[in-house]
Amino acid sequence: MRSASSRALPAIAVETAAQWRALRARVPGLVGFAGAEWDDLAARIGAKARLETPVAEWCREQEAFACAERLREVGVPAYVALRATDLHADPQLRERGFFVEHDHPRVGKALYDGPVTLFSATPARITRAGPAVGQDSFEVMTQILGYDEEAVAELAAAGVLS
Repeated sequence: MRSASSRALPAIAVETAAQWRALRARVPGLVGFAGAEWDDLAARIGAKARLETPVAEWCREQEAFACAERLREVGVPAYVALRATDLHADPQLRERGFFVEHDHPRVGKALYDGPVTLFSATPARITRAGPAVGQDSFEVMTQILGYDEEAVAELAAAGVLS
């Protein structure tokens, strides 16, 4: 997957001292933060602005996915911050079969988000595309709200219904 914006940067989460030391070893601009006091998360949070600048500069010099992969290889949690459309090519979501294709009455074939959680005993399934705007208006107006067909026809002619 390499569809993220060319300006994308990895999202990096450094919580432990080991993760911090691994990041510091990779990013040349962090050499001044080598003391043991920087192993403390609270200290790093307090200096967030000073730390983010050299990390962002280092990340910008690389392709975002390769940068994130290099960081993960040394134990630093990182992944590219993706746009919604980038998620369609995400290998983990693809492997899980997360996205389901259905034919929408107005849009045509489109990908829809599948269930976030998979349960073995009660598997959720997306069986169809969502309705088009106004697709069920007649049934709702007559069967649920109790309007007669003539009243619904008048409302539709007046442009009240989609």
